Amino acid sequence: MVGLGTIGIHRKQELSDQDYLQGIGWVAGNVSEGLKDLSTELMPTRKQLRSLYIRLKEPQPMFKTQVQMLAEQLLQDAEWFESFTRRSKIICGNTGDGKTTLQLYDVAIFLNQHPDGHLTICDMDYGSSHEGSEPNYWFNLPRERYIRVTYEEIRDAILDEYEIMEKRAKASAEGKGQNWQWRMLTIDEAIAVLRQAKLRGEEKLVGNAISELLFRGLKQRIKISFGVQVLAVGENGLSLALQKQVNMILLGSAAVDTENLTRIGVADTKGLVEKVRATRRMLGCQYAAVARIKGELSLRVVPEIDPNEIQVEVPPDDNLEQWWNQVYTPEVQAWFTELADRYVAGEIKSPLKSQICRRFELKALRSDAKYCKVAEAWEQAKRNAQAVKSKATKTTIDKEAKAA
Repeated sequence: MVGLGTIGIHRKQELSDQDYLQGIGWVAGNVSEGLKDLSTELMPTRKQLRSLYIRLKEPQPMFKTQVQMLAEQLLQDAEWFESFTRRSKIICGNTGDGKTTLQLYDVAIFLNQHPDGHLTICDMDYGSSHEGSEPNYWFNLPRERYIRVTYEEIRDAILDEYEIMEKRAKASAEGKGQNWQWRMLTIDEAIAVLRQAKLRGEEKLVGNAISELLFRGLKQRIKISFGVQVLAVGENGLSLALQKQVNMILLGSAAVDTENLTRIGVADTKGLVEKVRATRRMLGCQYAAVARIKGELSLRVVPEIDPNEIQVEVPPDDNLEQWWNQVYTPEVQAWFTELADRYVAGEIKSPLKSQICRRFELKALRSDAKYCKVAEAWEQAKRNAQAVKSKATKTTIDKEAKAA
């Protein structure tokens, strides 16, 4: 009777049956204490039962499931993520899983920690977007300095880093090691790069360079971030042995893909998938991922990252280019062209110091680098308009001459 009464009380406290069963030990303890006072009678009196009910009704801590306790432990461990981002890694995730967002964060951390470092971003889909998301321009970093977009540019960047690594390793072996400048190579959608390499018969050349950089680069202060959608050897060019040694993280759907988990050595893939999904249902744990850190596989929670809130520090010389890449949008370029056409046609006076400077909130000062950048673009727009006009005039004259 007491047991049934405590079940009713437990449900009044809005606890689930599962939580009740997990907390039955606590309930049993309280019941046994109550029965000590009732040992002289076979059944408690109404007054005694009411006293027991009041004691059990007092607010008690919620019984925690194993998943809840695991989630709390994961959320309390924040140091792993900062440590993880500092090292070379394989980032695996499908479209929309957050792979590029993590790489953006990785780039920002590198620039902030190593302002004099050398960064190269390889992105064959530069400026593209997925499912209506904002196009990725890598914080509007100067493209000429930081971004490689064609296969040829990316291949050369990978081979250059490999060559630098080998030179540094040789110098270190000869006792000539120095305080090398930090370098970082970020490869987004690496599988697309390797497919192009395969078409050109360069798959082994490029694949070996990437593998060596992942395995040995950090010793020579060369960090590499390798973004892929799957872990199949035939797709990403990395051997299973290497994938089991290098730091790795599986995001989103990649973390619950049993084929991915099997490839990295997970025995109970079904059990791990269930644990990942259950953890993601816990408050604050929606970004639960599977990570390999220093050879150990574990379940981790990636902090929520908003690319729009990431602060990026770039070398002073690049600030102007970064600003220009941000403001000189396709709409502004079209506006420049329209103004230049009207100016060359004699319809308006030069709009540089009036309309253009006003739009960019600039003063016409030659000491202002931003003004000089805008003025340079305006001069180029005028030259383009004049060239178009001259070509049109020549075409008209030729037609008239033929007609005559």
